Amino acid sequence: MSTRELVTAVLSVADHWQQDLSQTPGLVELVTADLDAILTCGMRDAVKPLC
Repeated sequence: MSTRELVTAVLSVADHWQQDLSQTPGLVELVTADLDAILTCGMRDAVKPLC
């Protein structure tokens, strides 16, 4: 399963989110990029640009 497939599956659980968040424009791409950064660089380095 790719990161994008995982993100899409999680965001699609409407029972949890009260809506299918995978349909929100750009959200799957944004979350996928952020998760890829965490997996590649580690949490500290992934969030460093935000601080």
